[in-house]
Amino acid sequence: MDVEAPQRLQTVDALIPPECTPDQPTPIQWLESLETGNATIDGEHRGLIAQCNALRELVADPCRGALAEAIADLRLALANHFASEAEILLSTRFERLDAHRREHQEILDRMNAFARQAENAITVAERVEIIRAIGLLLIEMMIHDLDYKSHLQFTSNIRLFRGWRRLFQQRA
Repeated sequence: MDVEAPQRLQTVDALIPPECTPDQPTPIQWLESLETGNATIDGEHRGLIAQCNALRELVADPCRGALAEAIADLRLALANHFASEAEILLSTRFERLDAHRREHQEILDRMNAFARQAENAITVAERVEIIRAIGLLLIEMMIHDLDYKSHLQFTSNIRLFRGWRRLFQQRA
């Protein structure tokens, strides 16, 4: 049994405000509990949330291609984020990097599917559902990214310890 499941559910509930209307997806809220401790990754996560929230403006856009194009732009931003994240995790020797990269590819594949669905979405309800699904996908991604949070904190502390050790050795 996953003892962390209730905590994750509380996190997801906090991300999506309670005021939800059928014709407008609710914006995703940033929570400090999603921070990984890496300024680059956390900044990119905030940017991805903002980009996802901007999709809301396209719900009623009469141009069907506009939403698909915005989703493609978000997919590109995700791909760039995944590349920088992988570089950081590689440099810190994250043991589960290969599995993490596979998760990234699955997310990108799902984003491609959402873009295709958006091209054919005629009704507001269809567009709202696509945007909600993308929001949930981003939340899921950020919760999965908490897997490496302790790894990054540990490697940061090791670097700090080594720096202090060198400083004291130089003074001795």
